[in-house]
Amino acid sequence: MGPRGHKSIFILLAAGPGSRFGAYKPAVRLCGKPVIYWSLKKIQKESRLIEALLLALPAHWNWKRLKAIGAVPENFPCQPIAVTGGVTRFQSLVKCLNAAKEHRLEAEFAFVHDAARPLWPSLWISGMLKLLRAHPEADGAVPLIAVRETVKMIGGSIPMQTLRERHKLMFSQTPQLVRRRQFVRALNGSGRRESFLDEAEVLELSGRKVLPYPGDPGNIKLTYPDDLKMLEGLKCKLA
Repeated sequence: MGPRGHKSIFILLAAGPGSRFGAYKPAVRLCGKPVIYWSLKKIQKESRLIEALLLALPAHWNWKRLKAIGAVPENFPCQPIAVTGGVTRFQSLVKCLNAAKEHRLEAEFAFVHDAARPLWPSLWISGMLKLLRAHPEADGAVPLIAVRETVKMIGGSIPMQTLRERHKLMFSQTPQLVRRRQFVRALNGSGRRESFLDEAEVLELSGRKVLPYPGDPGNIKLTYPDDLKMLEGLKCKLA
């Protein structure tokens, strides 16, 4: 990885049980490799920009076990700082941030990514860093893609409604990038709330500016078994 004091750390969240999928998703095979392999491969490509990798795993998983199933790319440049994840994604993120502090990592920026998204472009690392460095007034950047379909809102006693301002609606993706110190301050100022949907929301609710970054429609999150078929169809993006 990059030298100590480099500008970013990368937090890879892979502790979820995969209850909706029915299996531990990072270990599921995609194009002959475990899903998490593809994110690690992209991190390896951009390792010069990363001070350290922090990895949240379930209690019964570790780096050695990932290596045993072929999930770690050959000549991967570092031993990650592995933590046992929490019950929720948010708890896993906090554990990784605490580990970064305990190891006295100096990086100004932190990427946060869900291991269940294998098709993100590795060039996002340099691109998002460049964007946030150019805008000191902002504390985060999030990949977004436009909503293409008509969106309906349903639920409760309210009749079905059409959200007509579709041009204002976007899907968010990961990895997301935050200024580490400001992000931790925003978390500390949120009280006991633990229901954040993503990193950008933490910053939004604290009144901090988040920049949009061009997302990729192929950056699909593996959530249900049918998603694996779509990911296989987009396997050219794994290169």
